[in-house]
Amino acid sequence: MATLAAEPILESRPATHASGQPILPTWTGLVRRTWSRPRPRSRRLQQRSRSRARTVLSNYLDRIETALTVNIIKNSNYSISSTALRVYGFVPIPSEPIWENRNRLLGSLHLSQYFSSPSNMAFHNLCLNAQPPPGAKFLLGLGLKYCIEAPRPYQRLDSSIRRIQRSVTRLHFAFKDKEEDSDTEDE
Repeated sequence: MATLAAEPILESRPATHASGQPILPTWTGLVRRTWSRPRPRSRRLQQRSRSRARTVLSNYLDRIETALTVNIIKNSNYSISSTALRVYGFVPIPSEPIWENRNRLLGSLHLSQYFSSPSNMAFHNLCLNAQPPPGAKFLLGLGLKYCIEAPRPYQRLDSSIRRIQRSVTRLHFAFKDKEEDSDTEDE
């Protein structure tokens, strides 16, 4: 029987790399690295890139913060103005004084709104002999909040007693001589 010579099954490899460098077998340990470590940048360039990154990040955060702040202000103004319009019927301008807001509101009213009054204004006249003044019907129809109350006496007891003492003392000194004269006449 004839023995066949063993032929290698491996295909032949090209002798050079695409870049023109010779291809060495890996087992020799002489394979060169295909990439080299990048050269470190200078300190100045590193600082500049960090500064740029900080600036870009700062600008981005400022834009986000500004947008959030503007949205909060818009929403708060909207809710305040919508609440004022719903409750009071007009929206005042906070930067203007009260009288300018009042004049602006009264100037924007239509005559029918300005001169109209509620139709359910009623009050009970319990006076038998006296009649209320002519303008009192309108005022009393608004309710008791608009009626003028009689002033109440001063409620602080200490100061009231001091005032009475002073007035009694003054009266005593004012009429002291007259009392002595009247005493001598009676005798």
